[in-house]
Amino acid sequence: MSQNLETLRDKALYVAPANPAGRALQNRLSNIGARVLGLADNLKQGTDIINDAKQAQPFDAVVVATGAFQNAICLGLLARGFSADSIYCQQENANQIRRFRITFAMQMQRLRNQLVSLVIGAGCWLLPKGKVVYYAEEFIDTNVLLAWYQHFQISADDAVLIAMSLKGQPLDALPGKVLINSPLRAWWHLLRAKVLVLDHEYTGFAFTELRKHKKVIQLWHGLPYKALSGNHHFTEICDQAFVSSSEWFNQHIFPEIFRAREYLSLGYPRCDALLQKPEERVWLNAVPRERLNQLMSDIGPVWIYMPTYRDSGDNSYELDLKTLNAFCQQAGRALVLKFHPFISRKFSDAMDLSADSSELQPLPELPNLYLYPSAMNIYPLLADAEALITDYSSVAFDFLVTDKPIIYYQYDKTRYQAIRGNALVEDKDFIAGPLVQNQQELHQALQKVSDGEDAFSQKRAELVGKFAIRYQPSAPAIANYVASIT
Repeated sequence: MSQNLETLRDKALYVAPANPAGRALQNRLSNIGARVLGLADNLKQGTDIINDAKQAQPFDAVVVATGAFQNAICLGLLARGFSADSIYCQQENANQIRRFRITFAMQMQRLRNQLVSLVIGAGCWLLPKGKVVYYAEEFIDTNVLLAWYQHFQISADDAVLIAMSLKGQPLDALPGKVLINSPLRAWWHLLRAKVLVLDHEYTGFAFTELRKHKKVIQLWHGLPYKALSGNHHFTEICDQAFVSSSEWFNQHIFPEIFRAREYLSLGYPRCDALLQKPEERVWLNAVPRERLNQLMSDIGPVWIYMPTYRDSGDNSYELDLKTLNAFCQQAGRALVLKFHPFISRKFSDAMDLSADSSELQPLPELPNLYLYPSAMNIYPLLADAEALITDYSSVAFDFLVTDKPIIYYQYDKTRYQAIRGNALVEDKDFIAGPLVQNQQELHQALQKVSDGEDAFSQKRAELVGKFAIRYQPSAPAIANYVASIT
């Protein structure tokens, strides 16, 4: 039976999950006089977020915001010690709630999960050991791809690349038939894996059960400025190793977010290109070198814009592209846009471009602006860029080793942090270039780059030194480490 939200006035509450819908519900409850103690979330971490009932202060209820995954969130809360009687679900009418009830379908799902857990445990125990599995879901990010490729070059029979539910990523250049995208074949290799190598956190039930039985090497995908969920709240998970490009982050940041037996500063394979000459770089899953050479020959030096994803869902890029193109023409520069895969399709549709293209596409009637394929590796081009434009992305830390200008276009910082939470490092340890908040300031900063002005080289060197960012290629070191633990 539904109740009015007003019945929660003066109650001590937690709200789930820690996303925009949850925070909107938190504000709504606070406005009616409820005492919101914080947010409950199965994945995310933060000063106002709990992940387990053991962390909670005395409370009257947990209210779960309406949304597509509401039932899954409720089941996750049950698994983390919250009682069913304490959980309420916000209805489509945002002013209504109802007590959570476990349905027959949910009970059957729990039984299926128990069976899956038994099968995975038995398979890992009984089946003969197979290969090292480099694993991804939906799309294969660059660190896993290049780490696998290095391993494949050394021992092709010992490494397999698996993508579960791969969605249209152009990987035609892979050598031979080495990519497994069939669930049955994938699980045959996963159950027998000697080692699992990842660069993201995958939280599906079956894979979470699998990794309890396997040695896992987490390569991750960047040194973070923004808050991360990690896996530290999964007490049953402890990976063999967590790999990054910074000794400082491995000592001060990552152990609070990711559970691992050791933290290694072996580097990120994607960053190897930033330290290599063009002929030494691995151009796998990248726009061909010849196309990039043609771009620089036809137009001039390249600037690259790589903004991060925004959890709020507002991923507007705050650029007048026509004005920006005119500025680039005057400066004799090409600007390449590399968007997060989650938002590139929307941009492509708006610009009447192919969202699935593996080509570097000029924007219609904007000859100095180009769109880089979202699921492809831009680092071989980034190595030759004259400057990087970003916002809160980890690519800013990667690019420090090139000792080239970085411009931080943070037009929405207050709104961004209100959704994402406090940063993991202070701005003084992240900003190593002009901080701009509108397009006029962006043009001014780019003009200085065009004029050869650079006042931040010393600051970049200071951050590289403080964080002990790796200056040597990482893929060989990672391959050697994987071989040492198999």
